[in-house]
Amino acid sequence: MLKDRHTDIMDLMRILILIIAMCMAVQVPTEKIKNLYAPRLERCVGSPELLYRFCCAIPPFFTQAVAKACGSMSKPFLMRKNVTGILRHMFDCSYWYCTLNKYDLLTSKGFVDLDKYFIHLDLWTHLNTAFSDHIIDAKVNCKESHRFHLPLNPCEFFRMNECVRNYLKVKCSHPFPTKGCLEQKKFFDACGDYFV
Repeated sequence: MLKDRHTDIMDLMRILILIIAMCMAVQVPTEKIKNLYAPRLERCVGSPELLYRFCCAIPPFFTQAVAKACGSMSKPFLMRKNVTGILRHMFDCSYWYCTLNKYDLLTSKGFVDLDKYFIHLDLWTHLNTAFSDHIIDAKVNCKESHRFHLPLNPCEFFRMNECVRNYLKVKCSHPFPTKGCLEQKKFFDACGDYFV
């Protein structure tokens, strides 16, 4: 009887330790909580016209050849002097599965291997050094904001990829030197935390 009681107490202790560990794992930094519930300043409510300007040329994370081989369709959406913006259309999960598979970014169970994806982004940064100041913060921010969805399957990967691209857009170090883009940069410098 004493042995059974000891076993019950040990089981309760294990459950308590597990609950504490889970609470610590989902703890959100205090600043993030304040930003989630703080009312947005009036000056930080941007118009869609301001927010969606194409001002930061972020090269694709995956090559055009792989994108085409996996079923992506590309079309120009902006032509300005020597800059042509290309927009890729990815229609379904099979595109992401194919792309991630070609880059060996999937685990043996078919989930996205975030460590390999982040190494891939580091290699991308070596070719696109203008983004090196912000890529680490982008990875940390996006992994934190998607932690409840981990591990990601290829269909869910789009959100993680777009999170990184959006972070780089908001923190863009070298926007196009136009009046509208400089206005967007000034806005994001002041209010960017609401948009990442």
